Amino acid sequence: MENGEHHCGSYYEIMRHPQLLTSSNSWRHLRRAAHEAVSKNVVPDYHPIQTKEATILVSSLLTPFVSVNPDRHFRRLATSTIMSILYDYPTIMTEHDDAIKGIEEYLLRLGKTLLPGSYLVEIFP
Repeated sequence: MENGEHHCGSYYEIMRHPQLLTSSNSWRHLRRAAHEAVSKNVVPDYHPIQTKEATILVSSLLTPFVSVNPDRHFRRLATSTIMSILYDYPTIMTEHDDAIKGIEEYLLRLGKTLLPGSYLVEIFP
């Protein structure tokens, strides 16, 4: 870890809040990596993954046993697509997968941690 670099635990949070990075080299490395992963030349490589995920989504939404909350199916789609593209993770077939549960639990903890006033340290000057 470089001096001045902060880890909030999530690449998404760092990209959403670039001010968390104080080192200009860290920002350049992240920007370069993100550009290489989502440039217009690379995006067509993701079409088969997106087509597969969309097919699974439509199939799950058309089944008669769809839960009352179809939001879970869209979470599965997003999680599986991102993990397949970024980490070469196998397709997540169900919204009850352990990977999805782990990510949701982590995001809840992260959200509580980032709330102002979560720690006494923020109160003292």
